[in-house]
Amino acid sequence: MQVSTTQPPAPPVAASSAAPTVPAPLDAPVLIAGGGIAGITTALELAHQGVRSVVLEKRGPVATRQNLFNLVPPVLDNLQRLDPGGELMSKVASVQSITIGAPGAPETKTRDFSTPQMAPDPTRSRGDVKALLSSMQPPSVAGADNRRWGRIGIAELENALRGFATSRFGDLIELRTDTAVTGARTVGDHVEATVQAGGAAAAQDTLRGAFLVDATAGRLDGGRWKRTGQDATWVGTRFEGVDSTGTVMRTQPDPDGVHARTNVVLEHPARSIAWSQLPAGVDPATTDQAGRDAIAVADARSVGVTGEQLPLPPGDRLQARVRPGYNSSAVRGRIVTVGDGSREPFFPTSSGAAMAIVHDAPIAADAIVASLRDPGSKDHEMRSYAMRMSHANRALTTASSARFEQLSGRLPDADE
Repeated sequence: MQVSTTQPPAPPVAASSAAPTVPAPLDAPVLIAGGGIAGITTALELAHQGVRSVVLEKRGPVATRQNLFNLVPPVLDNLQRLDPGGELMSKVASVQSITIGAPGAPETKTRDFSTPQMAPDPTRSRGDVKALLSSMQPPSVAGADNRRWGRIGIAELENALRGFATSRFGDLIELRTDTAVTGARTVGDHVEATVQAGGAAAAQDTLRGAFLVDATAGRLDGGRWKRTGQDATWVGTRFEGVDSTGTVMRTQPDPDGVHARTNVVLEHPARSIAWSQLPAGVDPATTDQAGRDAIAVADARSVGVTGEQLPLPPGDRLQARVRPGYNSSAVRGRIVTVGDGSREPFFPTSSGAAMAIVHDAPIAADAIVASLRDPGSKDHEMRSYAMRMSHANRALTTASSARFEQLSGRLPDADE
């Protein structure tokens, strides 16, 4: 008798009823870390092209920095373009003349705006770093933009931009204050940002967007700096009448000992540091005429400073060796850097805000919008943006190495 070894057929397996995994929805097409001038201007540029963004600002709803921002013509062109109705421009005071340098110093020059000047032109200057640099040149330089400058409080401009953004484009721009972005990473076809609303003790949350704009000046993406030019000596002095305590300097040294970043920390909005770059080869301790003239220019701006690492009595100067540079990667994945996070020197001058308004925000918005409308073009658009930022930063840092104070207007009340 034979015994069969054939197994009965297995019962059919029921098909799984589990639904396929659905990606979590995006909180916004674009997340913007930083609600200062660079971040809000980028949000406005995106809104003008119909793209919604969420702006995440770690500070409170009202900006309080008290220094003045001197507006060169291309900045005024772009403010007029962003707000044709004139709400932003109505807050800008017209400047009749500006003295560049300390009174009586050999390098003092006065730019006179008493003659009739051309009004801001919204068709000019958008994304044009050459226009920005030429407007900062002395009037005698061929091709210089000699239209009238403007002036506004830095906090007043920030608050005006925020107010205009949320009132005019409330459906496209969401501003969340007291919300810090503590980290960001590209995950496939989107970005995840870790945010903390309400202070260090608050719970963290994660937001998702197709792109993240890093306008924090802190380089959330961890990009590295490229160095350009020669080391420069800067002297820092405190504005007259400001409390000599509570203002500190923190530096992050390069391996070669050069201060890669000198960041002035203002613990109160009324405190400010004025930084002056000394001409190449001038030692602050020198006693020759060139040295005395250079120090006179720096000292005329303000007196007294304290340093966290180099404690100085009131009346002395804070010194730093700085090598200008720029971020070697303005784009990492879907994280796009605008503003001071993409360049150095990082000092209180108006050039950083001017670059953001005129150059960084417009071209960043264009690249992001093009990538959203045609996802297949993203790599090309991001490479093009990074290349334009590299060229612009190289031009800025070259000018910085030659004469950063001429670029920023050597204006003791400029801050950004």
